[in-house]
Amino acid sequence: MRANSLKDAYPNPVYAWYVATVLMIANIVSFIDRQIISLLIEPIKADLSLTDTQISVLHGFAFAVFYAVMGILIGRLADSKNRRTIIAVGITAWSLMTACCGLAKTFWVFFLARVGVGVGEATLSPCGYSMISDYFPRDKRSKPISLLAMGPYVGGGMSFILGGLVVQLVANSAALELPVVGVLQPWQTTFIVVGLPGVLVGLLVLLTVREPVRHDKLLQPGNEQEALPLRETFRYITSHLRVYTAITLGYSTTAMLGYGLLAWTPTLFIRNFGWTPGEVGMVFGLLVLVFGGIGTFFGGVWADWLIGKKHSDAYLRVSVYGAVGLLFFVLAPQAPNAVIVLCLLAPTLFFVGIHVGVGMACITQVTPNEFRGQILAIYLFVLILIGAGLGPFMVAFFTDYVFKDPLLIHYSLSLFGGIFVPIAFIIFYSGLKPFARMIEEIRL
Repeated sequence: MRANSLKDAYPNPVYAWYVATVLMIANIVSFIDRQIISLLIEPIKADLSLTDTQISVLHGFAFAVFYAVMGILIGRLADSKNRRTIIAVGITAWSLMTACCGLAKTFWVFFLARVGVGVGEATLSPCGYSMISDYFPRDKRSKPISLLAMGPYVGGGMSFILGGLVVQLVANSAALELPVVGVLQPWQTTFIVVGLPGVLVGLLVLLTVREPVRHDKLLQPGNEQEALPLRETFRYITSHLRVYTAITLGYSTTAMLGYGLLAWTPTLFIRNFGWTPGEVGMVFGLLVLVFGGIGTFFGGVWADWLIGKKHSDAYLRVSVYGAVGLLFFVLAPQAPNAVIVLCLLAPTLFFVGIHVGVGMACITQVTPNEFRGQILAIYLFVLILIGAGLGPFMVAFFTDYVFKDPLLIHYSLSLFGGIFVPIAFIIFYSGLKPFARMIEEIRL
């Protein structure tokens, strides 16, 4: 890769960190809107007469398939168009579609609204991570990338906490009646209350974030707006296939574990321990917020420390160690009471979180600027299809078709972890040497 010729082209570090913080807030909002359904599974099932598997389709596939497909198209735009504007439009769109989930009275209306959420949210990751790589030099990116990547756990935690509070608030208030729509149930009102404030975040991005100068380019100066053909992107991927396979499949597997955990753990407490949504939201939400968020940021810090120790495979090395820690995933659901379950969930969330930031850092570390948005989008395409699509679905499938009892969801979660934690470890371990070799090639 050609070194950047403009020594001062990177923005002021204070402003760069401001942008990273704004993008993190946008990511938090995206996961609040994406995950709020986890806390409302039981009332949605009751009102719409759905099974766990149908809920998993709404939670996962309806969102994931269109998020992934649109992500490819938006990733291509991210390599040549104004990323700030794309993000601002996307935030507004997904916030409005989250509110539309609250208007659903049938499975298919709900399905289409979740599709809209996915399409809107597809704008953030390829554009946001690409922008971060142009706000920070190569050797200073892992921390801001990890900050942005904290969104799933900060946002997931906030979705449970705020969702629980909103559910309690609307449950004790009079029914909301709107013209044309009619009377809304408390779970429907929750979607509306949670979704609409996101429009303000879109406005914040549009008014205060600047599109940065692009760095790490292969093209000569003067061609900055020219996007390389898609075939060139795939040619670059295939020339480093072992590395991209290990990164993509490894982090897709840990994402699947994370999405499955966030989707069904609240239901575990509601069904098996008799907790209310408000209780689950506050307690589990705090665990997700604290331990998932710390794990995500710590992954970047740990990787930086290993890089300082001259480990060129630092990012995947962190993920190998993190996969061993995910054995807590198998143990937590089998604990005999809620307190022990929570104690085991804390390290589980920490080790799931470790993988989130370093996965994105892996991609940006080995990918030139011209390919970065497209390869990030391809990476996210696979990650979201496997993670958000299969994660919630596999747990529901085990509950409905293997154990055939909603109260045996704890067995479903443990079986899910027991199958996929070892798979993640094997994939990461197999990629260590190829990843290290590619890093050394880039440095030459």
